[in-house]
Amino acid sequence: KPPTVPSDTQSAQDNKPFRHLKWEDISIQFLDGHNVKISGKGISVAAHFKEMGFEDARSRNPDQQWELLKLLAASGGEFSWNNPEARDSVKKKKQILCKSLRDYFAIKGDPFYPYKEQNSYRIRATLLPAK
Repeated sequence: KPPTVPSDTQSAQDNKPFRHLKWEDISIQFLDGHNVKISGKGISVAAHFKEMGFEDARSRNPDQQWELLKLLAASGGEFSWNNPEARDSVKKKKQILCKSLRDYFAIKGDPFYPYKEQNSYRIRATLLPAK
């Protein structure tokens, strides 16, 4: 007899439609300051920063990782120390962004290319700014 899967585990898996994809298969198009359209391999969903885990608990606004994601989208998916927005705090924000993206998408592996290869933070997914 096959083991039974708790219903909350099953529904959690159903809410992760991108879990079988690679980061390179994902495209995130910002629609505005709070919403994105995520697509990959025939799957397309609209998402809000809150449901993706990017809410600042104090202000209820998008957190710093969401702002970094928007900045990456505006700069072609890459952030280098030549960027006028570069600060020492970016390294920590990028680490937290990685965790948030892995939690939301349930995709294993680093969503960024190795820093040493790129000399910048370059995301594996395609990021597109709001039009």
